[in-house]
Amino acid sequence: MDASPSWIFARRTPREFVCEVDRFRDLLRDEQTPLASKEVAWSRIVRHAAELDAHDAGFAGAGLALKDALCAWLDLRARHSAA
Repeated sequence: MDASPSWIFARRTPREFVCEVDRFRDLLRDEQTPLASKEVAWSRIVRHAAELDAHDAGFAGAGLALKDALCAWLDLRARHSAA
């Protein structure tokens, strides 16, 4: 059984991707969610980012959302390794 959140699915528009990143960041803040599930969500964020069309309106905004997701992910990893 896949333990990943049901809101993650492929082929996003840039706007949908930004919303996905917002939910990902909420997931990272949820202390009840296991780290393994957060890792799965992060890998899907990266995969979905790679599937975005650079010619779509909003692509730059999706890139900024990806940067925010990366920063949140690295911050979480740093906190876990320091604990």
